[in-house]
Amino acid sequence: MGGILGQTIVHTASFSPTGTTRAVVESISSGLGCNEPANLDLSDTSEREQFFMRFDQWIEPADIFLIGMPVYFGKIPHFLTEAFKGNPINARGKSAIAVVVYGNKGSGIALKQLVSLLNASNFQVIGAAAFIGEHSLSSVFPVALGRPDEHDLSLAREFGAHILNTQGKLQSLQEIDIPGKRDTLLRMTPPMPPKPQLHLERCIDCGICVQSCPMGIIDIETKRYKNRAAEKLCLGCMRCVKNCPQGARLAYLSPPLKYLTGKLFLDAAVTHRNEPFIITKEI
Repeated sequence: MGGILGQTIVHTASFSPTGTTRAVVESISSGLGCNEPANLDLSDTSEREQFFMRFDQWIEPADIFLIGMPVYFGKIPHFLTEAFKGNPINARGKSAIAVVVYGNKGSGIALKQLVSLLNASNFQVIGAAAFIGEHSLSSVFPVALGRPDEHDLSLAREFGAHILNTQGKLQSLQEIDIPGKRDTLLRMTPPMPPKPQLHLERCIDCGICVQSCPMGIIDIETKRYKNRAAEKLCLGCMRCVKNCPQGARLAYLSPPLKYLTGKLFLDAAVTHRNEPFIITKEI
């Protein structure tokens, strides 16, 4: 899997339930000279298993890697952090670019986490970036609608071009090089992702939600969570909401929770536009 930049082969891997992270990663790849990158989709359970269990096969032909993750509650998804730690991989010093995408609220410590995980996996991280994507609750709160937009994607392409033009001059980034801290309220509040609400009367039994759930936790017969343990694994990514052609799954917050979420967390995110930031360190 990958694209060729002269003699440089690029591989990409992204966890992108609603497509925003993948869009950013693909634009960075375009800036690197690869316009149609092959992407290992970490949102797919089987491809995610391939990433960790067959990593040596995946990495062998590649020279540079793009790894993209979304930000939930100021961090990358916890189960992916645990997967990296529980399935040690060895990138043998190959170059990587770390990318996180957040819903305009703040990137928290997600980029620091990702750089740390890649370093621990023996990647040399030569670039890092935080971009903005439409918030998973955009159907409830109008946060970052339509992002990444063309301005964001043009910056992503410029970032890729910069990496391509300065590859031999870039130093490896460490966690200490990456800014970021968790919002005070997020540090005090346990992560409790909002759960999609099911309107079974609208369901046509197409199975899209079952097939596309990145955690594989929706029962094929009932279209509900398989069990209570499965419900706890729900990320609140809203992929099932975005993908349902009948609107049978909806993002839902009770009126009190909607008020508190808006007032405490998302008011500024609705009205203020954050811009992407990138980090490289030249010799």
